[in-house]
Amino acid sequence: MKTDSDLITRLEAEKHWLAERVTALQFQRNPELEDRYGEQGKKHCREDAVYHIEYLMEALRMHSPKIFHHYLEWAQRMLSARDIPLSDLSEDLATYSRQCRNGCPPN
Repeated sequence: MKTDSDLITRLEAEKHWLAERVTALQFQRNPELEDRYGEQGKKHCREDAVYHIEYLMEALRMHSPKIFHHYLEWAQRMLSARDIPLSDLSEDLATYSRQCRNGCPPN
């Protein structure tokens, strides 16, 4: 069984790959994002993805799901204020989970 420490180590090593992958998949699923946000939007999406991963790692380090929960509440408010659908965040979180289960990056 993997420990939180193992997961943190893996996430730290792969966070930029994972952020890039999640961003690419989001833009594939929603081609209109390219027209609406362009390359600058992809850049912000990748940066946000890294923040999500870093907050998750901190919550794991502190053994405190509340840290990540509070971060997600803030992220929801921030996205909502920018007229970004909350479903984007939900889809991204599900993609992180799938990618980590499937291996990130794949061998």
